[in-house]
This record gives sequence, C-alpha cells and structure tokens, in this order.
Amino acid sequence: MTSELCLPAPVMERIFPFLDARDLAVIAQTCNTWRRIVYRKSVWNEKNIQYRHCPTAILSTVPPRARHIGVPTKFCFLHWLYQKLMIIGRCDELPVYIQHITDPALFMKTAYAYWQRHGSPCIVREHHKIRDLLCIPFSDSFSKSDKQRILCRLVTTGHSVTQNVYCHYLDMQNVHLSPTLATPPPIAHDASDPLHRYMLEVNVATSARIAAVNAAILAQAARHRACITALARHGHSEFETNDAWFARERESVWGTAGFSYKKTTA
Repeated sequence: MTSELCLPAPVMERIFPFLDARDLAVIAQTCNTWRRIVYRKSVWNEKNIQYRHCPTAILSTVPPRARHIGVPTKFCFLHWLYQKLMIIGRCDELPVYIQHITDPALFMKTAYAYWQRHGSPCIVREHHKIRDLLCIPFSDSFSKSDKQRILCRLVTTGHSVTQNVYCHYLDMQNVHLSPTLATPPPIAHDASDPLHRYMLEVNVATSARIAAVNAAILAQAARHRACITALARHGHSEFETNDAWFARERESVWGTAGFSYKKTTA
C-alpha cells in the first residue's frame, strides 16, 4: 500500500524563502516545473545583494553569532581559512596541533573539521542577515516601516546587463572568494647550520600548505565558472517570463511541484 503526503500551496509559499542557493540548485534539477520556479528573476534578485559601506550604521566585520543566510558552505570555509593564512601562510590563530601539521592534505582536512566544530564561522558580510550587522539595534522610537526603509537604503541589488540573475549571483560569489595566497620567497640556507635546515623545512611546509589552499580556491572558482557557462543559455527574458508564469498560475504551480512523501507498506 502506498500513502502520499502533499503540502498545500500556502505551506509551500512559507517554506520556499528559507531555501538557500545550494538548496535551489539541487531542486532545480528535479523536474521542469521546479526549474522554472527557481529560474525566476525575483528569486535571485533577493540573493544578489551588497551591503553599502556605511561605517556609522553597519559593522565592517561580521560579529560573533551573526545569523548566516542559509548553511555555511565550503566557500565560506575557504574564505575564512584564507584570512587565517594571509601573512605568508602563518596560521597563528589556529590551535598548535593544526599549525604543526606539515602534510597539506591533512592540514586542510583538520582545519575544516576545526571550522565545523566551532560553528562554521563565515566572514563574508553579505552572507549574513543585515540586522545582525548593525552597529546598534533599532530603538523603540522607530516604527516597523521606518526600520524597513532604513534596511532597504543599506542594501543594494546587483545586476548585470550581459548575464541572467543566476549567473550574476555565481559571478559575485567568485568576487567574494579571496584571491590566491602568495607563497613565501625562497630562503638562502646553510646545510651545515641546524637552524637554517629547520627554516628550510618550515619554508617548504608553508609553501605546500599555501599551494593546497590556492588549489582549493581555484577549484571552487572553476566550478562557479562552469555553472555560469552552463546557465548562460538561459537569458534575461526566460527568468522574467518564468516570473510572469509563476504569478499567473501560482496555485497550480505549487500543486504540480508539491512536496510529496510516498511510503510503501506491505
């Protein structure tokens, strides 16, 4: 016997805004209806955001416990690790047991596990809710509409005349992704001097570590570029047409794409 549970359209409407970019990428591949729901201008406009540079209103760095929009990803980890290694591969802020790992692959794996255990911190401002980036919270003197107007003025929506909104979102992620790290310059050493031999070992280990991080950054950027290439055939008009289709047939769209759970019992 098969039982099926379908969520009604109002419930679908409430769930959909909580999906992050990774969720949307997955469900867009399930069927044509879901792809059209995801490939809408209004969906990606909300994600193509940039926070204005306004030091008197917005913090310049992400504070602890700021709420992340969606689940932190490997992208967030690479940006975080890059900041830890900016000074010629130094990782002074990481625990000693990670600093002392000379194998670059094991270093990456251990640093990633440490990052996850400590709440998967992300330092990209646009990945966090803007209310958590305000210098101080709104006072009770501001009405709900005043608060909304303030937030709207602190946020800008990026757009591109040559790319659709989904491609532009991925392009912006590559902009946020840190550039590759500089490798330490070679050092002169005296093989007869133990200190010089040790300094050479440090230099080699640091260079290998930086090479591993750079390779991961470049691989992530390459994945984004591959996705952009694949999505390029979907033009601006398709995303706008899908918005019009969704607005016109909202109820039937959710009925077609509705979540369902089928359970077969003996």
